[in-house]
Amino acid sequence: MPPVRVLQAAVLTGTVLATVVSGAVTGAASAAPSATTEPAGAVGAADPNAGFMDPPDVVPVGWDGLLTYGWLNYDVTQRFTVEVTGPGYELRQRIRIPEGTSVRRRVRVGPLTAPGDHRAVFRDRSGGTVFAHDFVVAAPVDLRVGPPSAATFWPVVRDGQRDTTTVPFTLDRPAQVTGRVLDAAGRTVREVDLGLREAGVEHRWVWDGRTRDAGPERGRYVLSLVAGADALASERGVEVRVASYRVPVRRTVARPGIGAVGRAPGGCRLRPAGGGALDVDCSGAPQGVQGARLTWRFSPGTRAGAIHPDLVGAGVAAGPRPGVSLSRRRVGDAVLVTLRVRAGTAYTVERVTCSYRVRLQR
Repeated sequence: MPPVRVLQAAVLTGTVLATVVSGAVTGAASAAPSATTEPAGAVGAADPNAGFMDPPDVVPVGWDGLLTYGWLNYDVTQRFTVEVTGPGYELRQRIRIPEGTSVRRRVRVGPLTAPGDHRAVFRDRSGGTVFAHDFVVAAPVDLRVGPPSAATFWPVVRDGQRDTTTVPFTLDRPAQVTGRVLDAAGRTVREVDLGLREAGVEHRWVWDGRTRDAGPERGRYVLSLVAGADALASERGVEVRVASYRVPVRRTVARPGIGAVGRAPGGCRLRPAGGGALDVDCSGAPQGVQGARLTWRFSPGTRAGAIHPDLVGAGVAAGPRPGVSLSRRRVGDAVLVTLRVRAGTAYTVERVTCSYRVRLQR
């Protein structure tokens, strides 16, 4: 019986290993193939070490990377072509694999500048497909972040409430979003899973000042949002400042008489009086009507206290006169100040003021 060679190949990371074992076999032996003969198909295609190794399914636009392929050649020397094609891109690389070797090689692909479907193919000499892999080139998630609702805040609980700041953001497609709080040294001091967020609507991330170590120290922090995963992830951040204490101050905001946002004449005559004042003449209004009602809007914020409206006009230094009344009510973070002028009364509104107490962060 003629001796028969048995080739046994294995792939090691970044190495080529070929072991030849000699021995005799029983039964009739087939003739060895000629060294110049190349099979029409590829031998060893079913081997788990043959094919593209851990190829990407999705890569970002502009990707420039390596594509790894492996092959075990149990037969004679063979020639192949590695081909990568897609929108605006084409790569062909011819390779030669000697007899009795196992190889793992890399081919550089890119940069891939056009999004769309791409295909990597390993072809034999006749052009037949031995194995292939389809992947997609896509743009990263378009994450847009707006300014925080409070660039400086004091996250200390007072009267059962805690200061917060809110970061608005939008996405161009659905994506998983994570919020990260970074300190001045760039270290992540808190991470929040914001879940899967839909596209085309405004989302909000509210930070209450908490970190892994409870409350933050005074200083600057970056609120960073990460949308998407791996190569298609986008990250944007905004800076906020945590104050260490508050200083109580009193503020007064004035609105001109003609700046009323709501007007109900109620049988009275309303006309500008110059200098921003407003004449409210209800002297000719019939008895039984309610008279005029005018409203001004102020925005002191939800934490403002000791709110006091006032009225200046008709030569009166401050406060209403008979037939004129002033009231206020809270609507969210706003204060609506309403002036009522009864029938039979005339009044010139020069301005309406609203004073309130707030605490400024330091």
